[in-house]
This record gives sequence, structure tokens and C-alpha cells, in this order.
Amino acid sequence: MSRFATQHPILLVVGVILGCASLIAFWPIFLGLALVAALAGLLYKVSTEYDKNSLDAARRRRTLAAHADYEHHALAYGDPRGIYGQYPPAV
Repeated sequence: MSRFATQHPILLVVGVILGCASLIAFWPIFLGLALVAALAGLLYKVSTEYDKNSLDAARRRRTLAAHADYEHHALAYGDPRGIYGQYPPAV
């Protein structure tokens, strides 16, 4: 417990009573604030999931580009892996 609360317990009790009274008196406002906070949390969660998925897509594009560069380099130097890539003919 904080030092202020241990030195002034009467103020702590008065603060708790006033807080509860204001919560009871103005419950629609507090309900609205709670709904706004819940909506903000939901939007944050959705945006972070979207960012995570777009980062995964960017990583897949970089991997594919690196593989294409490898196959192009192999083709330029006459390696059969550059001609057929991952799928050589089954002859």
C-alpha cells in the first residue's frame, strides 16, 4: 500500500465512497466509456493481426524472389536446376 494511503486512511475511505457514489450516479457515462475502451481494444487487436498477416505476406514474397533469383542465376550459368526449377522432368 502506498505511503499516502497509510498516512491518510480517512481520505482513502472518502475517495472510495465518492468513487462508488459517482459510479452509481453516472453509470451510463461509465458504461459508454467502457464500451469505447472495449471497441478501441478490439480495433487494436484487429490492426495488429492485419499487420502480422501482411508481414507474413512480405516474407513470402521475399522468399519467392530469392528463389527466383537463384533459379535465374543457375539458368545463366547452364545449371539444369535453372531450366526446370523445383520440377525437373520425370524421364
